Amino acid sequence: MARPSTITDEQILDAAREVFFREGIQATTAEIAQVAGVSEGTIFRRFPTKHELFLAAMGLESGPGWIATVERLVASEERGDLRENLTLIAEEMLDFFNQLIPKMNMLMSCGKGAGPAAMFDSDVQPPPILGLKALMKYLMAEQGAGRIEVSDPEILARMFMGSLHHYAFWEFCGLNRMLPMPRPTFVRCVVDTLVRSVTPALS
Repeated sequence: MARPSTITDEQILDAAREVFFREGIQATTAEIAQVAGVSEGTIFRRFPTKHELFLAAMGLESGPGWIATVERLVASEERGDLRENLTLIAEEMLDFFNQLIPKMNMLMSCGKGAGPAAMFDSDVQPPPILGLKALMKYLMAEQGAGRIEVSDPEILARMFMGSLHHYAFWEFCGLNRMLPMPRPTFVRCVVDTLVRSVTPALS
């Protein structure tokens, strides 16, 4: 294949997505370079590691956007209304899952090799782990401020994050049409259930 005189980052990422979705995580940068019509050196000049290339191709290079929201809330001395904060986090988390789940489904459906977690080693944590830890940190900050009572922030964070992932997955599979619940209603009820369970005085 003739190599283009210039190639954009997006063209490289298009090639990477095509190969990752076809071959799975074990796809090589040599295969991606061939599809893109460039040398591996060109790819590595733009994306220093296969890990960085994978994250960029999946739209995860900057991490889930809602993590920045959580970190901002943790850093703020005035956190505002607890329900409003959790609703904002939930809405942004659902947006993230709605984008992520179709990509991960395509990646896993190739049936070759290991799943996406194989792309990460002990020194690089996947976005879901980073997100869970950020949410735990927020809940502990609210606990420290005396606004909630939590026996185990990790369990609470997993329950909150898991329920939202479940809703997004059902939406992706079309199951929400069979057991309809509008997104605003779901978010409001999840947040209300969480707040009532950890702030007995506000129930």
